[in-house]
Amino acid sequence: MTNRISVGKRDKKWGKYGIEQIPMLVNKVDTKTRILVKNGEFVSVVGNHYRVLPNELAVEIANKSAQMTNLRPFSDFGNGEGLRMNGQVHVLENNWKIHAMYDSGRDVTIAGDKVKLGVSVHNSIDGSLGFGVGIFSYRFTCSNMAFAGFRGQDVQGKTLEWIYSRHTDSLTGAIDVLQEKMVRIMDKVHLIADSYKEMARRKATEEFIKKIRESKLTKRIMPEYLKTEELEVPDLSEWDIYNGLTQGIWHNGDANLDTKITQFGHLHRVIPLTPSQSYVRRS
Repeated sequence: MTNRISVGKRDKKWGKYGIEQIPMLVNKVDTKTRILVKNGEFVSVVGNHYRVLPNELAVEIANKSAQMTNLRPFSDFGNGEGLRMNGQVHVLENNWKIHAMYDSGRDVTIAGDKVKLGVSVHNSIDGSLGFGVGIFSYRFTCSNMAFAGFRGQDVQGKTLEWIYSRHTDSLTGAIDVLQEKMVRIMDKVHLIADSYKEMARRKATEEFIKKIRESKLTKRIMPEYLKTEELEVPDLSEWDIYNGLTQGIWHNGDANLDTKITQFGHLHRVIPLTPSQSYVRRS
């Protein structure tokens, strides 16, 4: 017997965003999978448990929450190699993923460098990325972006405030608390600033350099002084080296934003954004 594959009635719930969900049938029996299409173009095959959050709607929700928490869309920066930008929104190559940036208005100065801190909102429609909110920093000197708190970041034994929800029934709850979470996330921004200030005060040590060289960071993004055959300790601060690494990650033209975010995760595992208990914040 030859199985016959067909499709069921199109679900146009998100039709205003050009999205349709088409049930897949085998011998007229529902397979509990759906074809996701946007503007007539194939996006992905998803299960019945999958809940769509259109990228445009994710940005609308984020914009509203940002406005209510006095955050401003942030787009005044070099957007990194190989990325496209629509206002404050980074759009990945296939249009299925977005990353929106919002300025907290809490710029800090680290060793003479102006650094902007803010909130980043992430979403996809192809199931490859959940709906997430975390923290970003942007160093104006070299136009370097760095993400923190993406799917959680350990700081002083606690988790930075963040949201990450897969596209299941739990997604509605994550969206409902977005405004509250944005406020709580920004309350933790000072921990990132404190970490940066403390890095600027510490000289790099052999142990520090060794951890970086043995990490999962690709050698391609490392400054030359970290790639020498014999381990050498440069006369630099941890902050200088951190910025050399963020520059390599952010300006890597062969990497998309997914890869950059993964590399930032590797970076913050080897250089945790964790101010010591003895560090006293200076206003």
